[in-house]
Amino acid sequence: MNSPSVFPSSFLPINLRILPILGPLLLFLLLSTHLFSASPNFSLQGWAATGKGTTGGAGGQVVTVTTPGQLVHYLGRTEPLIIQIDRMIDLGVNNFTGYKSNGMYFIESNKTIVGLGANAGIRRGELRMAWAENIIIRNLTFRDSPGTALAITWGTTNVWIDHNDFANAFDGLIDITRASDLITVSWNRFSNHGKTSLVGASDGATNERGFNRVTYHHNWFLGTNERHPRVRFGRVHVFNNFYDAVNVGIAIGTEAKIVSERNYFTAEVRSPYHHRNDTSPGFFKDFGSIFLGGNAAGWYFDDSGIDWFPTNHYHYTLHIAADIPSLVKTYSGVGIVDPLSPPNNPGPTPPPAVSSVGLVAQYNFTEATGSIAYDTSGFGSPVNLVLSNGASWLTGGGVTLDGAAAKLESNGPASKLADQISQTGQFSLEVWAKATQTDQAGPARIVGYAGGLSQRNFLLGHGASHDPNPDLIFRVRTTDHNEQVWAGQLITPELTHYVITFDGQNLRTYRNSELMNTSPRPGELTNWNRDFPLVLGNETTGDRGWAGQIYGVAIFDQPLTQATVDERYQTTRPDVPALLTTYIAWLESYYPGIDLTNTKLSSPAADPTGSGVPNLLRYALGIAADNQATHEVAYYRDPATNQKHLVVSYNRRSGITDVNILIESSDDLLEWLLLGDENVLSVVPEGGLERITVRDNVSVDDKNKRFMRIRIKMSKNL
Repeated sequence: MNSPSVFPSSFLPINLRILPILGPLLLFLLLSTHLFSASPNFSLQGWAATGKGTTGGAGGQVVTVTTPGQLVHYLGRTEPLIIQIDRMIDLGVNNFTGYKSNGMYFIESNKTIVGLGANAGIRRGELRMAWAENIIIRNLTFRDSPGTALAITWGTTNVWIDHNDFANAFDGLIDITRASDLITVSWNRFSNHGKTSLVGASDGATNERGFNRVTYHHNWFLGTNERHPRVRFGRVHVFNNFYDAVNVGIAIGTEAKIVSERNYFTAEVRSPYHHRNDTSPGFFKDFGSIFLGGNAAGWYFDDSGIDWFPTNHYHYTLHIAADIPSLVKTYSGVGIVDPLSPPNNPGPTPPPAVSSVGLVAQYNFTEATGSIAYDTSGFGSPVNLVLSNGASWLTGGGVTLDGAAAKLESNGPASKLADQISQTGQFSLEVWAKATQTDQAGPARIVGYAGGLSQRNFLLGHGASHDPNPDLIFRVRTTDHNEQVWAGQLITPELTHYVITFDGQNLRTYRNSELMNTSPRPGELTNWNRDFPLVLGNETTGDRGWAGQIYGVAIFDQPLTQATVDERYQTTRPDVPALLTTYIAWLESYYPGIDLTNTKLSSPAADPTGSGVPNLLRYALGIAADNQATHEVAYYRDPATNQKHLVVSYNRRSGITDVNILIESSDDLLEWLLLGDENVLSVVPEGGLERITVRDNVSVDDKNKRFMRIRIKMSKNL
């Protein structure tokens, strides 16, 4: 559902009636206010912010160069340096010390190379990095290179290329090859060139597997021909770039794993995406880009191999696609950042940038291979967890548990938890999880710091003893109490954020940042047993298995405030693996006891409780089990005509194959007009869902009324 339309800069709220569900029709008209910001963020983002981080020559001497000899001299020194260039330097003249006839000049590690003003740059030279690290290049114009303007090769890591202007090189403008890694290319302008940017040396360079991690964001590709970029083997993130009259956009080469988000392709772009290897093709997934030309809407790209998502690795600012032409034209290229001020070169910070005060253990479950889930808290000796008895990784992050014997258990006592928490007398447990079976008993163990069925420091469980239900159970051992806190009907089949926090007096339970329960719990935590292991998905004995998926666990030695719970709910949501893509598969997963041969139970008009249509709606539109709708209707003012139109926004499960979601508009509720792809304003990913916004064709004012509806239709027989 790609669109040539312009996405709104704001929505104006409108109060409209809610229409009832009629047979297979689902009609939603709701109040909405949706504001977007297009403020630029020039700080370091993307892959270069990870690993050791990228700080360039920070802390080193600041030198200003005016001649080719001075520049080449300082590029080759080994100590950290901030090299300021105050004019256009021509490396093609042959009368300076250090001149190379091939035009290649190497940059040593720990350098910041920055232009002063809008007229500084380098002509007729290739700057090359090999086995180097920690380099920043900003605010420079590169012209007429005899080879590649910037060549990043042979294992070079942590390079940030920002706010530069590139044109007219013999080969590439920026080429990243030979297992180089952790590169960010941001806010640059590329023009008057053929082969713009390459990631990966060749189809046979299999040694590059696991490297070539590059981020391209907010770049302006103006009239360039191809390679924007061309990717082999790399995990490459391409977001918020402006493709302005280019020939071929993103080229998907051998074993590439490309995530594309909210880019903008003008009508003159002939081919937004292009496969470059038919024998070992790469993988590609796009979210929310705008295409004014080309045929991208009708092309199929294999996204089955996308086993990573950027938010699992770093925090970044994402703008809506419609703002990109104006934003990138205004702020890309030279003369934007102030090189006379200390460069904004932040060191590595653990993503996402959220409150982590008091963190003593943390599991992100992004390993995807092996049998170890690593403690990434950075506090004390790590308490790593071992997957066993059928516990397995989910593609894209998370672990799945079968409700039988599967579990994750620390290889030995989780002593640092008891040692630290008994000192503060306070703690918090945070869990991102999704139950694949809502009614469970035992209670089934989600997270436990325990030594057996009746020995525990704390326990987060699902269901009461011998009574299958969706209750959330929490038990904590204090010097005065060992009773459970019961929080009824909190478990859902949707990805859910749970927080249990203890301030020394009260236990508070949050679901999706909403306070659900407060219970007095007197006593201290000095009686916790430091010899117990930490166990997820089961009891140590293996007989309290939980059926579900866990995407994140964090344990703190202090209570979390409401503000911190809100912040972590908004910013730590994990990337959810691909959802089930057929109604029957979804039904079988969410209702494993159903008889799929019984159409009275398994047809779209039925569900196990006999309530009919809601099951189909929950599947297609991602509605939670409590039937809380997320569909919004608002006014949109077209900036070109200044007229108001009705828009509807709704959630759609990513990747479904057997359901059509039809959007229609009417002025009388009798005759409905089907809206097509040309009416789609936006497709924005939200976890495992896509947020779709569709505009009515007919403008409205205070005198005429318009209605919109969402209709669900099976696209094939079951």
